[in-house]
Amino acid sequence: MLCRTWPFPWQHQLTGIASEWAVEFPGYLAGAIEAAELGVSRYLALKALAST
Repeated sequence: MLCRTWPFPWQHQLTGIASEWAVEFPGYLAGAIEAAELGVSRYLALKALAST
């Protein structure tokens, strides 16, 4: 399968925080918690970068 990178305006702008976005437990409650923790961490990191 050929994978292409398209220049979408939302590329690198979205962070998934649902269980389907989890690395270790996708589709399960543990995955939802994992994805939410990663999403909030990313948001806080980006917010800190923007304020400096």
